[in-house]
Amino acid sequence: MRSTLLAIALFAVFCNYATARPRPDITVMSKINPYDTDKAVDEYEKMPPNIKVILDQVAAVVMDRSLTIDQKMQKIDDIPIPENHEEDTEEEKKRFKSFLTAIHNTIEYYDKTLKPGLSPKAREFCEYLYGRLTKPSAYMENREKMSEGMETKMEGLGLDDVIDVFVTLAKIIKKAKEEKIVQLFEAF
Repeated sequence: MRSTLLAIALFAVFCNYATARPRPDITVMSKINPYDTDKAVDEYEKMPPNIKVILDQVAAVVMDRSLTIDQKMQKIDDIPIPENHEEDTEEEKKRFKSFLTAIHNTIEYYDKTLKPGLSPKAREFCEYLYGRLTKPSAYMENREKMSEGMETKMEGLGLDDVIDVFVTLAKIIKKAKEEKIVQLFEAF
C-alpha cells in the first residue's frame, strides 16, 4: 500500500504522464497527470486524511538524500498503515525496491552531475521543486497554492536561469527514462 501510494506520487513528478493501477483500497488515485494540476488536486482531495499523512511520510523518506536505499526501505516499512489496508507482499517490496533504486539513482544524478553546474538562482528553483516532492500535501491542499509558489519562484529567474532549469529538468526526465522508472512503475 505504501509503495503504491509513493509510486503514483513520484511517477507523476518524474514522467510526463501517469496511469496508475492501484490496489482497490486506494482507487481514488487511479489516474494522475502531473500537467493537469486540477485533476491531481481533485484526486488528492478524495484521499482519506490518513492516506495523505502516509503519502507525506513516505515521500519524505524517499526524498531524504542522507539515507541509503536499504535505510529508506526500512523506514518506509516502519510507517504504520491503517487497519483496513494490506501489508505489502515480499514481491511488492522487491518491485518497490527496484523502483526506489531508480528514483535514488535519478536523484543522485541530479545532485552529483547537474546541480553543481547550475546558476545559484536555477539551483534554488530546482531545490524548490525538489522540496515539493518531500511533502506533497503542502502543495496539493489547493490549486492557488500550487501555482502561486511556482510563479513567485520563477519571477526572479533570468533567461539563462530559465534555460538552466528547463535543460536540467529535461536531463532528469531522460535519466528517469534510462532508469526505466516508467516500466518499474507499471509493475505496480
